[in-house]
Amino acid sequence: MLLKSKDEFLKIFQCISDFKIIGIDYGTVKTGVAVYNSSVNMVLYTHVIKDFRNNYDEFLNLYRKYKPSGVVVGLPLKKSGKLPDNFQEINEVCKRLIKETELPLYLSDERYTTALAHVLLKQANKSRLQRSKVDDQLSASLILENLFY
Repeated sequence: MLLKSKDEFLKIFQCISDFKIIGIDYGTVKTGVAVYNSSVNMVLYTHVIKDFRNNYDEFLNLYRKYKPSGVVVGLPLKKSGKLPDNFQEINEVCKRLIKETELPLYLSDERYTTALAHVLLKQANKSRLQRSKVDDQLSASLILENLFY
């Protein structure tokens, strides 16, 4: 089920002491995936799936391994707040996630997560190549972090 607000999404987890949430920074070429674990209140796993739509089984393997209770997908709204050009593609991915996992899903505004990821990685003295290998993973982690703050 697609939930319209962050509060509505988080309300599901109020009575659950130990849960996991998968965060997704969807991209046509690379998709960052992160897994938040409430028992330690942090992201414990990150991964990149190349060509998510054609390698969806890779996501399903992560889903089966971590047994999440919810999914947050980043929605890269334009600065104006309008939907991104690839919204239809993101929407199709979300429909598939809801249908196949039956998990609650929230679309989170992630306008600046990739830019922030690059800044953080640059401050950590990572080269452009090193940044490009992990930026989507970090972005997925930031999407999850934004849920709780």
